[in-house]
Amino acid sequence: MRRPILLAAFAALVGCGDADRAAGGSSYETENAVAIQIMRPDGSPAANALVRARPFSWIDSALQDTTGDLHADSQGRISLRLPSGSWRLEALDRGMVAMLDVSSRSSFQDMGRLVLALPGRLAGYATPGARIGAAGLKHHAVAGVDGRFLFDSLPCGLHVLRAFGSSARAFALAKAGETKEVGGLHADTVGQILVDDFEDGDSRVWYGPWTGGGWWWVDADSSVHLSPDSVSQSPERSVFADGEGGKVLQFSAAFPAGASSTTWAQCGVDFGRRPLDLSGLVSVRFRARGIGTVALIVNIDSASWDEVPRAEIVLDTFWQEFEVSASHLQLPTSSGKTLDSAALVAKLRNAVGLTWSLSSSGDLWLDEIRLVGPSPALLWGASPPP
Repeated sequence: MRRPILLAAFAALVGCGDADRAAGGSSYETENAVAIQIMRPDGSPAANALVRARPFSWIDSALQDTTGDLHADSQGRISLRLPSGSWRLEALDRGMVAMLDVSSRSSFQDMGRLVLALPGRLAGYATPGARIGAAGLKHHAVAGVDGRFLFDSLPCGLHVLRAFGSSARAFALAKAGETKEVGGLHADTVGQILVDDFEDGDSRVWYGPWTGGGWWWVDADSSVHLSPDSVSQSPERSVFADGEGGKVLQFSAAFPAGASSTTWAQCGVDFGRRPLDLSGLVSVRFRARGIGTVALIVNIDSASWDEVPRAEIVLDTFWQEFEVSASHLQLPTSSGKTLDSAALVAKLRNAVGLTWSLSSSGDLWLDEIRLVGPSPALLWGASPPP
C-alpha cells in the first residue's frame, strides 16, 4: 500500500475541501514545514481558523489533547513543522470543516488552498458502550445501549473508524451535509477477507480506499431492461435496505422474448488496480436470494470470457448462505476445456474481480461477500490502515 497516492484523492472529492495550488515563494516558508491557506466557500480567507494536526494512525481518546492545534493568520494561512510521517490536517471555522492528508518530509511543502465545507455525519453500530475514534482526527463517539453511534461533524472524505482497544474498524466516506450509514465495525480475521457488506450504501468495497480501487458495477446486454434503471452508471442506486435492518446490493433483469444464449445481465466487483494472488482461495462465501440461476465467476486478468472459472448456483426467494468451493470452479462447458487443480491455481494468481451473471430474466440480492483462505495481509501488506 502506498498512502501518498491517497493525498490528492482526499482533496479532489466533489464538495470537499479542494486544495488548489497557491503561488510559490511565499514569505511564510520554513524548512521541513507544511504550509496551507484555509478558505471559506465564498472565496474569502478563513482568518483565525483552527487547524489540528494529528498523526494519521492516531485515534482520539477521552483525554484532552491540543498537540498540533494552531490558528491561521488574518489571510487564513498557516505553517506547520511536523515530524516525519503521515499526518491528517483538519481545519475548522464557523461550523465549516475540511481535511487534508500530508506526508511530512525534510523540505518545505506548499499545499495550496483548502476550502471549507459543511460537515458530514457517519452513523453505525458497535458493542454498547464502546468508544469509537476517527483516525487522525480529534473526534470520537460512544455507542449507546442499542449499539448505535454517530459522528455528527466530520470533514468530508475517507475515514477509518476504529473502536478503542480493538482492531475492529470500518471504512467510510463522509459527504458534506449528508448522513451516511457505515454499518458495524469488523476486525480482520486470519484466512478471511470481507469484500463488502454494503453498509456504507455507496457500492464501495470495504477495503477500497487502501488498495487503490474496489468498486461494484452493474451492467447488461443492451436488449435487457435493468431495474433500478442505469445502475451501471450509478451503482449506489442498487444498494438499499433489505427489510432486515441491513443493506444489500440488488438488481432485476428482464430479458427480451426470444433472447439468444449470449444475452447477459451481471453485477460484479473489481479488486482494484492490481490483480490479487488468490491461489490460496478455499471458497467464496456470500448471502443471496432471488429468482433464477446465477453463475459466480472469478475474473482473471487478460483472460477471455470462456477462459475464466465459474460455478452455478440456484437462487431461492429466501436468504441463503452460499459457499462456493474453489475446487468447484470450472470453465464453461461451451469452451470444451477443463481445469485441473494446477491450472486453476495458476489462473487464481491473477484474479481481478468477481462477477455474478444471469443468463435469463431474474432477480438477485447479495450481501456479506467474503474470500475464505487468503490472509488479510494480501490486501494490507506490511502497512495496514490504523
